[in-house]
Amino acid sequence: MNDWTLIFNEKIVYPHDKQGINFTIAVQHGSEPPISVLTKLDTGSTFCIFQSRYAKMLGLEIEKGEPESVRAATSTFIVYGHELTLKISNLEWEATVYFTPDENFPVSVLGRIGFLDRLKIGLIDYEQILYLNAYNESFTKLLKKE
Repeated sequence: MNDWTLIFNEKIVYPHDKQGINFTIAVQHGSEPPISVLTKLDTGSTFCIFQSRYAKMLGLEIEKGEPESVRAATSTFIVYGHELTLKISNLEWEATVYFTPDENFPVSVLGRIGFLDRLKIGLIDYEQILYLNAYNESFTKLLKKE
């Protein structure tokens, strides 16, 4: 039997919510002040897709971003990517975040590209705890006990 120890530098406690894992992340465009975005962790989403109101708060023109077609379970829609800085706890990184022009888009999601691929994540949903580390190949945070 193997025993494994995971070591993380950041701990996020999120509220109990039957609708998913929701927490706030700071988002910044250029030298403008960061804004807070209420997000949902979505491991099934390829991209980070935010509601249009956050683009407006950042001073972005949504349609001037890089277009991308997104296929969901029941529809396909177009989103527009913008390079932003994401910050959570003491972690900060650059990523492409996509915005939907649909004013009625119900939620902002953090997906694989731009969020999950930038971090090492430990999740204990029963206790509403998310553990995080920056992903860095030269520094292994997964230690095997001998």
